[in-house]
Amino acid sequence: MIGTKKKLLWGTVLLIIASVGVALYVKNITTDYKVSDYQYLFLYSNPFKDKSHIVATNDGKSYDKVTLKISDTPIMGKNSDNNLMLPAEHVSKYYIVNNNFEVTEQKLNAPYTFFIKEKDIEVESFNTNISDNVFKVTDRIYKKEYSITLPSFINNAIYDNQNIFVLIYNVETEHNEVHVINRHKGNIDQVYQVNDGASEMLRVKDFLLLNTKESLTILNINSGNIMYNKYPSEVAVADKMFFYQTDTIYLTYADYNGNFGLLVLDDHFSVKNNLSFDIPLMKSQLIKDKIFVLSQIKNDSEIGGKFSIIDANTLRIEQLFNLPKEDIKVQDFMITS
Repeated sequence: MIGTKKKLLWGTVLLIIASVGVALYVKNITTDYKVSDYQYLFLYSNPFKDKSHIVATNDGKSYDKVTLKISDTPIMGKNSDNNLMLPAEHVSKYYIVNNNFEVTEQKLNAPYTFFIKEKDIEVESFNTNISDNVFKVTDRIYKKEYSITLPSFINNAIYDNQNIFVLIYNVETEHNEVHVINRHKGNIDQVYQVNDGASEMLRVKDFLLLNTKESLTILNINSGNIMYNKYPSEVAVADKMFFYQTDTIYLTYADYNGNFGLLVLDDHFSVKNNLSFDIPLMKSQLIKDKIFVLSQIKNDSEIGGKFSIIDANTLRIEQLFNLPKEDIKVQDFMITS
């Protein structure tokens, strides 16, 4: 039974790939319910329903649910005030949800393509028209605020102490591009054309990694040279990349059955290990020493999804639990402490 909880504590979200045989990990799943120091939040939403649910648990056994009278919100984020932020996907607005689950609607001039809202920097991308997107930066470290018009469509961005790296699919040239913005000057220093299919970037030492189609793209930021490391044949779609330890990078992927796979890379970006898990992949995160995987389950009358917790050291599933079935589908998750 899912109860309705009037107040949850949100906490700070810690946001945070040669030929190799595939190891299949489906055993050693913990069946005991473990009470976690984290709270797991799951967002259920649909653009054609006038409601969204936030379902919360810390053990995978008991759940609390809050229903909000908002729709078309497939992702969750946090703003710099640590409130929950739910951007609408198809219309020009977003919602702020405070600790008491009071909802405030905020109008925008154009829909978000993505945003970063942190204490030292805020980055917002607006889908203004089919040829241009507006990229807005509020940089509190360099005391700069500016907007740059970039080609559509802006997919993603990451930043370091010196630069902002903006990933674009240029609809006119039909190529993926990385635009490098110098944070000190507030303008574009470099533009690189990269292979198609990229949706994620990871900054590692002097390199920028991109999860491009068929091969990992490795861009040397100092020289501009680009190398490609071909994925193993099991990789259908490369997904997230995580820097775990000094000599270890994880790259998650979906195989040709839609299941979750994991490439373990060394510090030269070569594949050390390739693991396959018998769980569908929708979204994944790495937080500290745990990999969290959300699975959306279709055509099941009893469960609304699965949530897997993988030990980042042993690379074995240590807990897997089912999510409640609702009248709309689970879209995203967030982990708070």
